[in-house]
Amino acid sequence: MSPSQDKTSQPKSVQHRVGTTAGNALFRTLAGLAALLVLVVLALQLVSWNFLKGPISERVRTATGRELVISGDISVNLLPRPQITLYDLSFANAGWAQTPDMVSVRRVQLTPALGELFAGDLAFDHVDINGLAVNLENRDQQSGNWRLPAMTRAEQQGAAGDADPAGAGGQDSAA
Repeated sequence: MSPSQDKTSQPKSVQHRVGTTAGNALFRTLAGLAALLVLVVLALQLVSWNFLKGPISERVRTATGRELVISGDISVNLLPRPQITLYDLSFANAGWAQTPDMVSVRRVQLTPALGELFAGDLAFDHVDINGLAVNLENRDQQSGNWRLPAMTRAEQQGAAGDADPAGAGGQDSAA
C-alpha cells in the first residue's frame, strides 16, 4: 500500500464510523421514545377508570339537579381511536314520578371528536347506546319529569332578569 492510499482510506472509514454512531444514537433515542409510548398506552389501558364515577356524577348533578348513578365499570380505550365506555347507568327521576329512574342504560360508548377536544370543547363523533329505557311522565297542569330542576332555575333566573328593567338581576338593591 502506498502512503497516499492510507490517508484517503482512513478518513473515509472514520467519517463512516461517525455517521454510524450518530445514526445509532438517533435510532436508540427513537426506539426508546417508541417503547415509552407503548408503555404509557399499556398503562392507560390497564388502569381502572372507575375513579371517574364520582366526578362524572357530580358534574351531571350540578348541571341537571338530578343524580346519575354509574353502577358498572368505566373503560377507556385509546387505540385505534379514543373511546370511553360506561356500563349500567341510571338517571334519577323527579321525586313525584312513579318510577325511580327517568333513564337507564346498560352501556353507552362515546367516541370524542378529537379536533374539538383539543380546542377545549367536548363533542362526540359517535355515541352508541345499548339497553336504553326512558320513562317519561307528565302531571296535570304541570311540567313533565323531563323538566330538570336546573332548567327550571335557569328559566326563573332569566325571567327575573328580563322583568327587572333596572338591571339589578332580581337582587335586593337596598344595601
